[in-house]
Amino acid sequence: MLGLRDLLRRCRTGVDGFRHLVRWYEPEAKITRDAQAYWDAPPAHKRDLYAHWRAGFADAETWLAIGRENLELFTTFARSAELPTPLKRVVEWGCGGGANAVHFGKVTDAFYGVDITQASLDECGRQMAAAGLANFKPVLIGAATPETALTVIPHDCDLFVCFYVFEVFPTPEYGVKVLKIAADLLRPGGMAIVHIKYPTGLRTRSRRWGYKFGVASMTTYRLDDFWETAKTCGFEPHAIYLKPKAPLVQDERYAYFVLRKK
Repeated sequence: MLGLRDLLRRCRTGVDGFRHLVRWYEPEAKITRDAQAYWDAPPAHKRDLYAHWRAGFADAETWLAIGRENLELFTTFARSAELPTPLKRVVEWGCGGGANAVHFGKVTDAFYGVDITQASLDECGRQMAAAGLANFKPVLIGAATPETALTVIPHDCDLFVCFYVFEVFPTPEYGVKVLKIAADLLRPGGMAIVHIKYPTGLRTRSRRWGYKFGVASMTTYRLDDFWETAKTCGFEPHAIYLKPKAPLVQDERYAYFVLRKK
């Protein structure tokens, strides 16, 4: 006999599949407004989980392991792509509670953390200060105006990273806007590491409706499509690292794209 949670999951899966079949989607502008409203006042446990605030993890080591894992991935691919170090400027799009910032902030002169809520920027700043880092540059943008970052951050950055964020973007098209911004912010030869979810069937396609009902499943990309899209945005794809299961965050279907600006 199905439990209530399993029953609700099956109902939502059926609704998602039906909406995809008839292309019953919400406009991007509405989803974007809903995204901003959600992150302006999320349930605390959801904020801590999705934005990786330290309070959302049972122990500090698990929280630290998330960013450490991403830094190790960067180190591996920086060597293979012959990216010069040390870094002068790093941008993290969607810095959340600082799980990545406390690690990447140690390998750069200036760390620009971009987010759509002041609360996350404040929390990220607190965690970086607690780690003994004084190079945090907070950048507040609105969900509807991501290009604002271009007026604040210098356009000669060495590294652009975005982990666990493309999946919560309103639509795939919105993610392409951010990818173009990333290319604008990087110096020629700079590197981007962009972390996405990929679909494995009808159910796991981009939702395009009901933001608050599927925050972490809003946007997915086929791997070949994202590879080609990155080229149109000014990048030369260097590598893909696939992670079908992500135990630290209890999620799945992840792909890390390593891109170099032409």
